[in-house]
Amino acid sequence: MLRRACIYLGTTAKEAIVTALHINSAGVSFEQDEPAVIADWRQTPGLGVALRFALERFSLQERNLRNLKKTEWPSYRASSSRSVREFEATYMCISIQALNEAELSMTLGPIRLMKRTLRFMSRLIGMDQTKSLIENS
Repeated sequence: MLRRACIYLGTTAKEAIVTALHINSAGVSFEQDEPAVIADWRQTPGLGVALRFALERFSLQERNLRNLKKTEWPSYRASSSRSVREFEATYMCISIQALNEAELSMTLGPIRLMKRTLRFMSRLIGMDQTKSLIENS
């Protein structure tokens, strides 16, 4: 089972939200409670650390998703947004998924991260593991 996580980057907000995901037996992924809020993520390496931690927390869990309301969305609740509509307009969701069990490469949404992108990400979020990802790709 390949690990997954989500990063929400605010277009106008200063913080980033990193959330670990669960997956159920039907293959539907959903957010875990208590996402990490990284204040001023452009200035600190905290985003990379939070992403690694979120990927480690990925797990299989059953949950009835039919009765959930949008206002119960963990990332929305962690944000300072006044409404779900404001949250969706302010934050861009970036889905992260390992491409293999060793997690030597990741996908960023539908795009496979190549060496140049990995170097950019390492500068952007300060991922220490990026160096080994570049060397092994």
